[in-house]
Amino acid sequence: MCLVVLAYKVHPAFPLIVLANRDEFLDRPALPAHAWQDAPHIFAGRDVQAGGTWLGVTRSGRFAALTNYRDLTVVPRNGPSRGALVRRALDQDIAAADTVEYERFNLIHGEVDAL
Repeated sequence: MCLVVLAYKVHPAFPLIVLANRDEFLDRPALPAHAWQDAPHIFAGRDVQAGGTWLGVTRSGRFAALTNYRDLTVVPRNGPSRGALVRRALDQDIAAADTVEYERFNLIHGEVDAL
């Protein structure tokens, strides 16, 4: 199960503290958090297979974290990788209507100083 924990304004030096794990597919290759070469303003881990991420932050203070939601009673649609949503959320706001093609998920995103 993927988890995301937020601590907002609990430490004077850090306005937002985020703890998260990624354990959906342990054998799926991923890179640790780093500044992306193709988007140097993004600091995030990277899914080597699909190119997205599950957690990231930008130099300007935008952050996004994603967990997948699996409903075993629903047949998967094999839509685009949900990791692309985090990348989009780091660059711009996302409307719910823009996410209907994706499998189910939870996405938390915003600015570190304005939740």
